Amino acid sequence: MDPRGYVYAMAGEYGYQRSNNPTRATAEAALANVEGAEFAFAYTKGMAATAAALEIVRPGQTVVFCDQLYGGTYVLADEIMARRGIDIVDADYLNEWTAADLPDNLGAILIESPTNPGLRIIDIEHAANLAHSAGAYLFVDNTFCTAYLQRPLELGADAKWATRYRPSTPHPSCAA
Repeated sequence: MDPRGYVYAMAGEYGYQRSNNPTRATAEAALANVEGAEFAFAYTKGMAATAAALEIVRPGQTVVFCDQLYGGTYVLADEIMARRGIDIVDADYLNEWTAADLPDNLGAILIESPTNPGLRIIDIEHAANLAHSAGAYLFVDNTFCTAYLQRPLELGADAKWATRYRPSTPHPSCAA
């Protein structure tokens, strides 16, 4: 029994269909395989995946954003992360940054490559090296490329996500 009084003992591994079910587990395993990842999580929206990844950043730390991200990411930063005491630094031309440009309290670097809306290419391996040199994470929003075209985890990203719509999923609001 969980704290809310629900009893799942009879339901087994898939006690509540919205949080876990055989179809979702199969999709997550397939995504992990395609991405070369240890595991994967499926979310209904890309912003849910973004928010989940950024939960690892602690109050007092800073997240560096590449110069162009999906607009909703800035809303997340302004309305949620700021209240948690997390600072955001916008990085124009992150490809030109060195370790000396990073804030002392770096928790993560968040990039999108290609960027939305400008389609700039961020050097994922360079961004990973920067983040890791400061003991931080590199997160990649990889919505505009598939694993066939770009493999952020192999280039050093700690986590990546992509909102997949019509071409690769049966429903336009599927993110992984």
